[in-house]
Amino acid sequence: MERELRYDVVVAGGGSAGVAAAVGARRAGAGTLLLERSPYLGGQATHSLVPAYCGFCTNGENWTQVVKGVGQLVLDRLADMGRFDGFYTSPTGNLIARVDPEAAKLALDQLVEEEKVDCLLYAQVIRARSQGGKVLSLECVDDAGRFFVTADAFVDATGDANLAYLAGAPVEFHCDQTGSMMFRLGGVEPGADLSPDAMQSAITAARDAGVEGFSATRGTAVPVPGCDDFLVNLISLKMPDIDARTFKQRIPGLEHAFLVQTGPRAGFRESRRIIGEYTLTREDVKTSRKDPAGIARGGLGGGDPCGQRRPRLHSGAGGQMVRYPHRRPAAPGVPKPLVRRADHLLRPHRIGLHPGDGHRLRHRPRRRGCRRPLRREGGLRHRGHPGGTDTPRRLAIDCF
Repeated sequence: MERELRYDVVVAGGGSAGVAAAVGARRAGAGTLLLERSPYLGGQATHSLVPAYCGFCTNGENWTQVVKGVGQLVLDRLADMGRFDGFYTSPTGNLIARVDPEAAKLALDQLVEEEKVDCLLYAQVIRARSQGGKVLSLECVDDAGRFFVTADAFVDATGDANLAYLAGAPVEFHCDQTGSMMFRLGGVEPGADLSPDAMQSAITAARDAGVEGFSATRGTAVPVPGCDDFLVNLISLKMPDIDARTFKQRIPGLEHAFLVQTGPRAGFRESRRIIGEYTLTREDVKTSRKDPAGIARGGLGGGDPCGQRRPRLHSGAGGQMVRYPHRRPAAPGVPKPLVRRADHLLRPHRIGLHPGDGHRLRHRPRRRGCRRPLRREGGLRHRGHPGGTDTPRRLAIDCF
């Protein structure tokens, strides 16, 4: 039986971006529907076991938390569960919020329910109907059959530009990094060395002994908050049982370790992405440039968001942050939509393309780096509309 639904705002994708977009829209007064094709919310954090929310803080000795908003609501819930006790320095030098995937599922589910966001799980967007550059409706499918959704505004938080692509917006596919099959390792003795160097030594020894199947020699392991488990990443798409056995045999303290869980889906840093109206440049990132249309910001980690060369970040006020524009003014008072040729369609993240020096900005969806909430009222309102009474068409909805 076909169903027809009508909302002010429809968000496709229930990861960190989608949950924040939906909560922001609902708090601004819009009737909001969140669509997620998996059986739970969380995206890469829960479906691919990515162990960290990045981008809340700058890095270094005098670090500062620069992002709160809806992301902070999630951290507060994790803290209440005993699954967040402050920011943690990762093996790569980033200040991160460690993630327990199962706790994240519960925290996000509770947040969406309490904020009165309508949410449909197992719901896949299969078609977008658009006319004159405006998205009119979505065709979706779940276990009950097909259904159709109309709205005044749509948010593509799928992580792969699925909605933008179906709506006819220009996209490109770019992937120069190997995906990761994350896994959770239990039975780790306290004090066991799971540093990148120790993991590399174990993998090298396994290769020398004739063990095959490794596509990387280095990796990272992040302890899961509240327990002795570790989430391990080796930048590999093979079955992680080889990794678990390799570490168990060759790293002291892992003699009784065992494979607890693998992510149902591999994690990828890069995939299909939209071509936006504005090109975020290397210089924007390096200098934390303020944009007249900027509504959000994210802390920069120790990794390189701008290609092969690490940027030299401005160390003054606002340094080690990147600011994200919502729309680019074409003329005074005449804003352009963020997504080209797709009016009424907002794209929460991964918009940087083609810096002036020829390098591309890496958008790193697998790590979900550079969280970026709206900064007013916990990340919920457009900077130009403090009353929060504007139409859904103009609601500034972004991710954390």
